[in-house]
Amino acid sequence: MIASAGVTLGEKTGPFGELRWRYLGPTPLTEDNAFRSPATNVVNGRIGYRFDNGWSVHLDLLNLSAAGNQITYAYGSLIKTDNLFKLCYPVQTAPAAVCRNGVMDYVLHPVEPLAIRLTLAGQF
Repeated sequence: MIASAGVTLGEKTGPFGELRWRYLGPTPLTEDNAFRSPATNVVNGRIGYRFDNGWSVHLDLLNLSAAGNQITYAYGSLIKTDNLFKLCYPVQTAPAAVCRNGVMDYVLHPVEPLAIRLTLAGQF
């Protein structure tokens, strides 16, 4: 499930504000559904002021309420600190398919922490 919603308030000039929400539901990462990504929620906000001469200033609050990961994968890897590595190298005692696939685990990129951005923009 994917959902997105937002609200924007303000006129062509004067104060304005926005609030945006994005939701990515849990999803299977492997065909057998043994690994699933967690749900992700991200909320971003903006407040600002538009001047009648074409200039505007706004403050963005990114990842106000961020929970989850930007992206999650599940795949096998084999690193020297895994116990399985000792069964595969230097002498292979584990099945060849196991040594090729390695240890299944999650690989992820977390949602960035709260960020604040101030922008001054002009239209010419």
